[in-house]
Amino acid sequence: MPQDNAAQENAPLAAQDIATGTFTGAAPTFSHAFPPYSLTLFTFTPEPPSLGIVLTTTNTAVVFWPTNAAYTLQTNANLSTANWGDYGGSINTANGTNSVTIAPLAGNLFFRLSNP
Repeated sequence: MPQDNAAQENAPLAAQDIATGTFTGAAPTFSHAFPPYSLTLFTFTPEPPSLGIVLTTTNTAVVFWPTNAAYTLQTNANLSTANWGDYGGSINTANGTNSVTIAPLAGNLFFRLSNP
C-alpha cells in the first residue's frame, strides 16, 4: 500500500510513515533533528501560576499571583464542599502581580486559581 494512502486506509503507523514522539522535561531551549519533508506539531502546556499568601504585620492576609496568568481567584469556606466561587472583592495590580488583601475572618477561607 503506498504511504500516501496508508493513513487514509487506517494502516499501521509503520506503514503510514508517521512518526510520533513526546518531549518530557523540556527546558527553555531544546533541539531535535526533524526528518526531511516533515510536518511537526508542538503543543506546549504552560505551567500553572503560583498562588502566594502572606500574613502582614496588621494581621491581614495578602493573596497574590502573576498578572500574565488568565486565572480567576476563587474562594471556599469549607473544603468538604465544592462551593468554590469567584472572589468578589477588588483586585490590585502592580509590578506584574495581582493581589487581594483579606481582613481577619472568623473561620476558614481557602483560595485557588481557576482557569476556565
